Amino acid sequence: MTHLKISKSKPVLLLLLGCFVGSVQLSAAERMMSSFEGVQAQIDRIVPELMAQYQVPGVAIAVVSADGPIYKTGFGYSDSSKSKVIDDTTLFEGASLGKPLFAHAILHYGAADPFDVDGPVAEYLARPFMAEPEGMKISASQLLSHSSGLAYSESEGRRYLAFSPGSKWQYSGLGYIVLQQALAELWRVSLQDVVHQAVTGPLGMESTSYLPPKDDAALLAVGHDRQGQRLQPTVWSSENAASSLHTSAHDYGRFLRMVLGELASDGDNRVAQMMETQIEVDKAHHLWWGFGWAISQEASETIFLHWGSNPGYKSLALGSLQQGLAMVVLTNGDNGLEIARSLVPIVFGKDYAFLDFYMLHPDD
Repeated sequence: MTHLKISKSKPVLLLLLGCFVGSVQLSAAERMMSSFEGVQAQIDRIVPELMAQYQVPGVAIAVVSADGPIYKTGFGYSDSSKSKVIDDTTLFEGASLGKPLFAHAILHYGAADPFDVDGPVAEYLARPFMAEPEGMKISASQLLSHSSGLAYSESEGRRYLAFSPGSKWQYSGLGYIVLQQALAELWRVSLQDVVHQAVTGPLGMESTSYLPPKDDAALLAVGHDRQGQRLQPTVWSSENAASSLHTSAHDYGRFLRMVLGELASDGDNRVAQMMETQIEVDKAHHLWWGFGWAISQEASETIFLHWGSNPGYKSLALGSLQQGLAMVVLTNGDNGLEIARSLVPIVFGKDYAFLDFYMLHPDD
């Protein structure tokens, strides 16, 4: 558990004010840390049990508030040979956790040359990205909220529309790739540069990238299948906004802290814009989608969340607007989301309906 420095009152003030004020002035983060100790004990006990049950070699966790880290730690090992211990700085494939990071970046980048999120994305591309004319009407907001209808047929080797843009929800990593291409043509910069300038650079997320580490592959935890067997690493030849994020719990926790801080601030801001529900996903599970984030609205509480699922790696990030609390869980096992979803009721005190959503229980 991370301990923050406690500031003490001056002796003269202590004598005058006595026990009414007390000798210790706690910040909001420190008060939350103090109340979190029982939760920490539950996590420390249950995670090793879940890792054994689901054959996941390693887990890294960070729990944060807008004021700072509350709890961050690692369990297990980087690979099944147990040669390297996991901690909160260990790198994992964050997979689709790169989507909200990318969405945040594009809303905060290019102030001098912005793009219209509600206008046709095709206007920014030199060539049509699909053959169907209706697809040329697809907007960035629809791509960010998975409501574009854009899909890919493996058998036919072509892109097509599964439904009229904006009419319903269907998860589409392809939509983020198209948006990445459009913004590259508009701004003439790489995905990594956009995200670094808008988010990871200012936040000091030095280990986060859309490509694996160049100089030391050992920094990256090794992925494992559902039987706990080591997998060969994925070869990423280029940056991919939809799936190639590499990050640590320490780094992604910084991003979540910033999101919570922006949401707690007064007035309109672009982070709040990301939380506006664009399309209903699953009414029974109280799930909608905004810009980059899935949104759950249940019992007067709003949760923003996203999960990641690459071969050998599963992850989950989520935060509560009302509780001012967020968590990221990174794992190097294909059963890792079962561990992550089991920690949500412990950390947030509720067993939310969205935890049973099918994408949080992948069978790949």
